[in-house]
Amino acid sequence: MRVRVLTEAQKERARERASLHYYANIEKHKAHAKAWRKANPEKCQTYYAKYRKAQPMKHKARWTVWNAKVAGKLVVPDHCEECGVEANLDAHHDDYEKPLDVRWLCRDCHAAHHKGERT
Repeated sequence: MRVRVLTEAQKERARERASLHYYANIEKHKAHAKAWRKANPEKCQTYYAKYRKAQPMKHKARWTVWNAKVAGKLVVPDHCEECGVEANLDAHHDDYEKPLDVRWLCRDCHAAHHKGERT
């Protein structure tokens, strides 16, 4: 069997195509993921336990934000702090040791920040 080696440009194009396909069919993908999680609860539990063990600071920071939102101690703004778009926002932690010190970013700005395109 011959193994095909892809260039970085080919890998990037494949990622872009996969991303476009995912977002064009997002409801179908979400339903499939939900069904898989329901059918495989033990695998999900194992994954989440492994994540919590590997990333305890991130886990604690995310739960602290979630609890603060539910308790009304942390209010989510309507607009992204980077671009000003009105959307559902993600809480971005610059420092996990300060769990309530978050920046509210839209998905695009948050993804760009993690890719290193923004600071």
